[in-house]
Amino acid sequence: MFNEVFLIGRLVDVPDFKILQSPHGDALFHLKVGLPYDMDLNSKPEEIVSIVCWHSLAEMIKDICQPGSFISVKGRLMNMKGQPLYEHMYITYIKAETIRVLDEELKSYFLK
Repeated sequence: MFNEVFLIGRLVDVPDFKILQSPHGDALFHLKVGLPYDMDLNSKPEEIVSIVCWHSLAEMIKDICQPGSFISVKGRLMNMKGQPLYEHMYITYIKAETIRVLDEELKSYFLK
């Protein structure tokens, strides 16, 4: 069995350290990703995904990114079952393991 997720998208907001109240300094941010299908021909379908990352990754994003930055996230699916507010629910999020900022790579690719 595998539990690995890879997403590429645009940063919706900077990481928020306060919302999770994590003793480990985890932070929450959101990534806007495209969907592979379109129900309405005049729209571009997108989804916003919740991502939790370690303190050092969150600080890196906060220092070098802004909303709209193009990034990739590799991580794993987790659920909030252990959290007191969510003990009777299965709410899934992505726990980021590596994050890569793609803005500069895209600029250099298109300027060649």
